[in-house]
Amino acid sequence: MEMERINANTIRVMLGNDDLAQRGITVLDLLGNHKQ
Repeated sequence: MEMERINANTIRVMLGNDDLAQRGITVLDLLGNHKQ
C-alpha cells in the first residue's frame, strides 16, 4: 500500500492485489454497492 499527500485535505492511496487479498477484499467489491 502506498500513500501520497496531494494537499492538506487530500491523500491518494494505492492498493495492490496483495493488499486487497490480505483484507479479504476484491476489486469488484470496490466497484459496487453491495449488501453485506
